[in-house]
Amino acid sequence: MDIDIRKKHKVNILELSGHFTHGEGDVLLAKHFRELLEAGERLFVFDLRRVPYLDSSAVGETVACHKRATDRRGIIKLVMTPKGKPEEIFTLTSLHRIFSIYPDMEEALASFAELIDTL
Repeated sequence: MDIDIRKKHKVNILELSGHFTHGEGDVLLAKHFRELLEAGERLFVFDLRRVPYLDSSAVGETVACHKRATDRRGIIKLVMTPKGKPEEIFTLTSLHRIFSIYPDMEEALASFAELIDTL
C-alpha cells in the first residue's frame, strides 16, 4: 500500500492506494498519522477510493486513528467509492455511524468549511 499526503487549506488528505492489510498498510497509516498528530494537525480526510481491498487490521487501524484524533480534538472524514469494498465493510460493521463518509473529495473538503473558518 502507498500513502500520498497533501494538504488543502487546513485539511490533511491521506490518499491510500493498494491493498490495505495487516503488516504493511496498517503500520504505514499508523506511522504517518501519528506524525501528523504530533505536528499539531487536527483535520483529516482518508481517501480510500483507490483501495480495492482492506482487512480487519486496516479497519482496526482506521478506528484507532479515529480514537487518537478525537482524543486530541481532531476529526477524520472518509472518502470511498460508493458500493466499493471499503464502503461495504464500513457499512457491515456499522462504522458508517462513527465516520462521516463521502463519495468524493470535494464534498468531504466542503464539510470542513465551517471548521476551517473558526480555526
